[in-house]
Amino acid sequence: MADKNKKSIIRKPGAVRRPGMGNQDGFGNRTRIVDRAQAERDRERLAEQQNKNRIEIESEIDDDFDDFEGFSEAGDIDDDDFEVTRIIPEDGDVVRVRNNSGETAKEPLPAKAGAAETAARPVEEDMRRYRPAGETGERNVPDPEEPYPVFADDAEGADASTDGYEGEEFPEEAPPETFREKRSVFGRKKKKSLLKQQKVTQEEYKFHKKMKRRRRRMVLVLLLVLLMVAVTIAAGYTLYTFVVDHFNNEVSEDSIIIDIETEQKFRVEKRESTKSISQRLYDAGLIESTQIYRLLSKFYGYDGQYNAGTYTLSKGLTYEEIMYILSGTPETVKVTFPEGFTTEQMAVRLENNHVCTAEEFLDAVDNADISSYDFLRGVDFSGRDHRLDGYLFPDTYEFDVYAKPEEVVYKMLNRFNEIFRPAYYEQLQVTGLTLDQVVILASIVEKEAKLDSDRAPIAGVFYNRYMYGGEDLELFQSDATVRYSYRRVYGEDLTHSLSEELELDDPYNTYVYPGFPPGPICSPGEASLIGAVFPSNHDYYYFVARVDGSGGNVFSRTYEEHQQAIKDIANYVPSDDPGDEDVEDDW
Repeated sequence: MADKNKKSIIRKPGAVRRPGMGNQDGFGNRTRIVDRAQAERDRERLAEQQNKNRIEIESEIDDDFDDFEGFSEAGDIDDDDFEVTRIIPEDGDVVRVRNNSGETAKEPLPAKAGAAETAARPVEEDMRRYRPAGETGERNVPDPEEPYPVFADDAEGADASTDGYEGEEFPEEAPPETFREKRSVFGRKKKKSLLKQQKVTQEEYKFHKKMKRRRRRMVLVLLLVLLMVAVTIAAGYTLYTFVVDHFNNEVSEDSIIIDIETEQKFRVEKRESTKSISQRLYDAGLIESTQIYRLLSKFYGYDGQYNAGTYTLSKGLTYEEIMYILSGTPETVKVTFPEGFTTEQMAVRLENNHVCTAEEFLDAVDNADISSYDFLRGVDFSGRDHRLDGYLFPDTYEFDVYAKPEEVVYKMLNRFNEIFRPAYYEQLQVTGLTLDQVVILASIVEKEAKLDSDRAPIAGVFYNRYMYGGEDLELFQSDATVRYSYRRVYGEDLTHSLSEELELDDPYNTYVYPGFPPGPICSPGEASLIGAVFPSNHDYYYFVARVDGSGGNVFSRTYEEHQQAIKDIANYVPSDDPGDEDVEDDW
């Protein structure tokens, strides 16, 4: 028999001990019932059935003892000397009795119907099955399939302890007299307590998980709050520093100091956003934070106030100083293009003034989008050196430093469109010339005429040759076109008087090719354009430049008059005036 201080562990079928439940001190070994409601109903039905069986068995046992006569007939035992305190079935046919003096005897159990069945299980087994909890904390739980144990009526005044029981056959662990009563009540209470413990275990497990998740969330929220507080403090301190600096140190042109060693050019494009500007400033190493720059730009009211252009910045400038500079007047450079400049000469001058490189400018002249300029539609640009030769109006311009070459081209074309007025287009219908022919004629006049008064008469000479000259006078014979051809062929300027160069085979040489050359030979000024649009109405077909320093020309109607004019000019004795020029050759 097992030690009475030890308790067997009885686990319900299907009971599972869940991980993470921890030490359950004070509650014994706990299990988690999957279906608690069903288990509760099973226990209630079991308790009800056991109570019912106990009542029936006790009633039958009382009836059997009333009819039992074996004690008196045997003569060995007197009925008055014995008091039956417990019925202990053994082998199904005998009972053990004990008298008041502690003696025991065995007598056969009367053969009454149902008596053997009602006493089928030994009391010792029932006691083992219902043994109370000991020191180990283990508890026996009755098997729901077994019937409730059978007990006889408790003897009045019987000893509740196990003392007084003798014999090897009697159980070592005898229950008290009120064992039946306490056991039934104890069993029901025990089951209820166990169920209660199982319910508490589930609730504690859920509560433990809930609290664990809550603690994790609280730690995470706390960390986020601390991080937000730190970021807020840092941002607030930075903003406070800049705001205080803004009000205490007002920015002006005199207060800004550019570091020569770290200075660099920074260009703001048209309609460029503050986000784009801040990012490029950060990439150039001029600011440390794009977010702060955008925030302060909005706070100080600089958003939308930045002007397109080039500026000089350096490291060490404050955010507000940079904003002040970029919202001011951009750096510009004035460039003057004299009348008669070629496109190549314009490109070199732009590069020398740090507007753009010569290569970039020439590329923009040939590839820039000019579809928005109506006066250029229908112009045949083939055969000329550069597409926009003659249309880049010579004037004094103010360009941004390191401006885009396309912007330079557009500014010069816009100026040409301003100069060439609508009345000039009406005059083209009168003369029968196209706009491109007028520009080419004006470029030749620009190189031939020295005086504004001679521009319209010289244009009239070429106009008469083109319109009325016939085969004999279809050649313009302009020395300026020969010099331009020489530069195209040899890459240098002609510095001496014309001779064999008159026969140079080049499309721009009007001594060889009749009519207008493929394109303008320079950029004509306004006076030359007006002279070409309104050529003088005369009958001259020749002219020769004077060498007296006046800059004028002698005009002739016939070839004979022209030869005489040349002789007269050749007989002129030139002075030491550096303005004297050589006599122009015959056309």
